[in-house]
Parts: sequence; structure tokens; C-alpha cells
Amino acid sequence: MRVPSLPLPQAGGEIDSWCTKCLLTLNHRIIAVVKGVPAKVECLTCYSSHKYRPNPHNSASSIPPSPSRSALSSKTLSKKGRKTNSEEKSMSFWAFEVAQQPADVFKLYAVSSLFQEGDWIVHFKFGKGKVKRVIERHKIEVLFQDGVRLLVQGFIAS
Repeated sequence: MRVPSLPLPQAGGEIDSWCTKCLLTLNHRIIAVVKGVPAKVECLTCYSSHKYRPNPHNSASSIPPSPSRSALSSKTLSKKGRKTNSEEKSMSFWAFEVAQQPADVFKLYAVSSLFQEGDWIVHFKFGKGKVKRVIERHKIEVLFQDGVRLLVQGFIAS
């Protein structure tokens, strides 16, 4: 009897991983895959990105303690910290993907509007984004250049 094979993890997919910030096994978005194995993931709860860890047992021993902020020189950190090469590449990919969309595809975001998965929107503060999923009737998850954000929709003020 042949066992059906599981789909290989792909960048942009979701997987359970140990979050080094939340200290829980939570749902993560796969950022990078090396040889069919997730290499880097982003927590969908706290939005921190880190190495993929399938369980907590290999998290504490594989991570050296980080130096305190006071131990780092002022030249080492900027206000938001340094961007890694992968973050810079993903930002340039984001810019490329947005540039490929015709201008009439973008819908102006308003809390009273309703959106569907795959819609492109323009938010007054966060810029251009793509609706990744509709969580509930009044909540959508949108991927902007600076990360994923939860927005309301279909809200009518009384």
C-alpha cells in the first residue's frame, strides 16, 4: 500500500514552529526554505522572524544568549535595528510584485468597505497591500511592505 506524500513546505506557506519570543509553539509563515526544509519563519502572533524550530527542545541550546542593549554600541543598532539581507531582498520582491499590478487594481481602504482574499488595497498609513485572508466577516489579514496587519472591514458607524 502506498502512503500519500505530504506537500513540501514552500515560502509563503504556514507551519507550526517554536517561537523564541512568545516561548510557545505557534503558527508561523515560512520565509525561506533550504533543501525542502523551512529555514526561516515569521511568527503570526508577534511578527518576529527567526530560524525554524519544530519543537522547543532545540531552541534554548541552539541560541546563544543575546547581549543586552547597553552592551551594544550606539553604532550597532539604529532606531529599528539593522535589516538583514533576506529582509532587504523580500522588500525588493514586494516592490517588484506591487509594481506589476495595474493602478486600477488597487481599492482604497475604508473600514466600511468589504474585501476578499487576493484583493489589492491602498491604506492611508500603511500604503499598498494584498488581502491574504478573510479571518471573519469584519476582519482581514493584509500583507503590507512592512509586514502583516489585521484590519477591520464592513464596519458601519451608527
